[in-house]
Amino acid sequence: MVDNRDKVLQIVRMKGPLLPSQINRELNTNLLFASAMLSELVDSKVLKISHLKVGGSPLYYHQGQEARLQEYAKKLNEKDYRAYELLRQAKVLRDRDQEPLIRACLREIKDFAVPLEVNFDNNVELFWKWYLLPNEDVELLVRQRLGLDRPRAQAVEEEQARTIPHAGQMTDVLLEKKLALARKVLSEKVESTVSEKRKEREEAPKEREKKVEEKIKKEEKGVKKEETVLSAETFVDRGEPNDKLFKKIKVFFDENKIRILSHKIIRKETDIEFTIEIPSAVGKLPYFCKAKDKQKCTDGDLSAAYVQSQSKKLPILFISTGELTKKAQDILRNEFKSMTVKQL
Repeated sequence: MVDNRDKVLQIVRMKGPLLPSQINRELNTNLLFASAMLSELVDSKVLKISHLKVGGSPLYYHQGQEARLQEYAKKLNEKDYRAYELLRQAKVLRDRDQEPLIRACLREIKDFAVPLEVNFDNNVELFWKWYLLPNEDVELLVRQRLGLDRPRAQAVEEEQARTIPHAGQMTDVLLEKKLALARKVLSEKVESTVSEKRKEREEAPKEREKKVEEKIKKEEKGVKKEETVLSAETFVDRGEPNDKLFKKIKVFFDENKIRILSHKIIRKETDIEFTIEIPSAVGKLPYFCKAKDKQKCTDGDLSAAYVQSQSKKLPILFISTGELTKKAQDILRNEFKSMTVKQL
């Protein structure tokens, strides 16, 4: 057995990464025996094993052969390969800035995507690092993704695009700019009205009334789009609706002395978002809460809730009437350690 293990190690060092069937042919032995030796070498940390599967089997490789895993990247499914290419080119990705599908795929390509938890502005943010990126290059790229150390060309582009909101990426900064724009438009409206008041006194009553109505309609049309965006973003239900899920969550909150600051029903009786205050030894703490009436909550449900809490800069309480899937449990344990999950 010792000689065979040495031979397996020699083969992998020369030709790895390799599949068990390839090593089996080199040893001229049965597949079960080869797989047993490989597992033993992995357990003793002499060899490494990939998460990537080729024909249902993982790859075995020696330390220093990590770069050669890229030769098998096209064995990934189409969606995972898209995330692989995105990370390979960018080197570092900010999780909250990615599409939900990309975020889910980054959690699947564990051979190539290394998760990083970054403390920023009193919050913990999740980033993904290309697995071959040297540690000394990580900090600069993370700072660039946070906008703390942007290249000159990127800074110019962002300045030019500052007033153009991107769907699904409405940040607090852009929202504040929209509010400022709305205030500016309304201020200009008042100033313009005052400056033209004297002229309007000299006009006939009917003509003056007609011009005022036309001006108001024109200006209201100009700010209509901004007002619509702001109302959609800031609308929150504040009553206590006749909703089964709401009532169930309200009972739980009352039992634990949790105060509801605001709520928004996303889908009646199945999906509600809350802003709450939770009592603690140091006082009342604000939280974002996502409540779902669902038999099985997936890793996608947790990821979406986590991203929302990060955008609001609040810790997250996830409440579900059902269980978490195995993938959801894994991501909660490994990636979202700061997330609190409660099953009712």
